[in-house]
Amino acid sequence: MTAVLLLVAWPALAEVDVTASAVARYEYNSNVFDLQNGFPVPGTTTDFERSDNLYTYGAALDSAYLWDQQKLFGTFSANRFEYDRFTQLNHVEYSADGGWNWKLGSILDGTLEVLRDRTMVAFTNVNNAQFVIQTEQRENAKFGVEFIPDWRFEGSGYYRTVDQDYVGALGLDLTESQGQAALRYLGLAGLTGGLSFAYTEGRYSGPQAAFNPSYEQTSFSFISTYAPTGRSTFQGQVGYSDRRSGAANNSISGVTGEFDYDNQITGKTSAHLQVSRLINSYISNTSSEIDSAANGAIRWQATYRLGVAAGYTYTYRDLPGQEMRRSAATVSTICSTPP
Repeated sequence: MTAVLLLVAWPALAEVDVTASAVARYEYNSNVFDLQNGFPVPGTTTDFERSDNLYTYGAALDSAYLWDQQKLFGTFSANRFEYDRFTQLNHVEYSADGGWNWKLGSILDGTLEVLRDRTMVAFTNVNNAQFVIQTEQRENAKFGVEFIPDWRFEGSGYYRTVDQDYVGALGLDLTESQGQAALRYLGLAGLTGGLSFAYTEGRYSGPQAAFNPSYEQTSFSFISTYAPTGRSTFQGQVGYSDRRSGAANNSISGVTGEFDYDNQITGKTSAHLQVSRLINSYISNTSSEIDSAANGAIRWQATYRLGVAAGYTYTYRDLPGQEMRRSAATVSTICSTPP
């Protein structure tokens, strides 16, 4: 249950738009630590009660400045999480995102962006239900150029650092960078298609890094976007990824891909569907995992002041060579009432 307490939007002054909001949320979780039946709460030997009430309080600021074909943007949010019983999990999370969408003439455009997040790592993503705070910073750059009629080249890259701080234990860090190039054909009405190649390398540092210090990965994909009616959009890519490392639990390869579908069913109702299969890093164990995920959501905007959304998410994680498989499902319903 989520209630929006404050939402204020100032009218554009020249080309400036600023929005501020505050949110309060209540959640009941029947298995906070994601424990199997019969296992005590971490840090105790007698407490088998796994449920708790969670209260979240937060605020956010969103701003944008539009000048000619250039757009500067920035967002910041912070939230306080408080538990009734498991007070050792009380913490603050924040997210900051700023950047520049630029364009030169009609053929050249791009984005420069910096993101920084501080979040609690879900217990499904750590060993032994450990309380871990993760701070991630990521710098993105992208440019695109249209050349010859109906062709477009896109280049992009990122550099990110992920720091995981464990309560009462040494931390673990991951540094990762990627470069990607894509060539698209734009000549078919509502349809674009092309090829993409990406190279990724990463390095761990921390107490477990000696067993698996680094990896590199190459990916090839067919990419496509289809928007036939203006009300629905399909974006997808499918290909093959190969991750190589000196450690067996970090060398992995297979078919990967991602598909996104959005449909504005009526003027008030919209739907979203996403399916993916990707190779990711299981940082807590300095290993690799194959994540297969599906999520769907439908939103009904009854009036300008009242909207209702319902969604379902399913994730299946496979860690080859470690006899570990994890799955999780989430059902969510949100009702928002801006002033």
